Amino acid sequence: YLEEVGRIEATSAQPIDGGFTVTFALTGARRDRFETRLKWLLQKEHGQSAEDRRHTRFEPREKQSQITMPDGREYNCEVVDISLSGAAIKCEVMPSLGTYVLLG
Repeated sequence: YLEEVGRIEATSAQPIDGGFTVTFALTGARRDRFETRLKWLLQKEHGQSAEDRRHTRFEPREKQSQITMPDGREYNCEVVDISLSGAAIKCEVMPSLGTYVLLG
């Protein structure tokens, strides 16, 4: 899982100075989405990209909260920002993509 990119399937390959190369296991639509996301990140890094969110994000005054999983397990978290369409949180667990959680 890569921050600002999401879940990526890949294998490490040849070692290089300071790291290693990566072989991605992406095809079709997944590859296209990944490529689009990487281009967006490059543009964002160079100040050339406007945020593509539908709703304005707000940073809450009280950042400490909790999430509740569908099976009732609860985890403390920090709310980074929140909008009408979602929230960015920092948490010790990483729910599977598509898992509904209760925040608050």
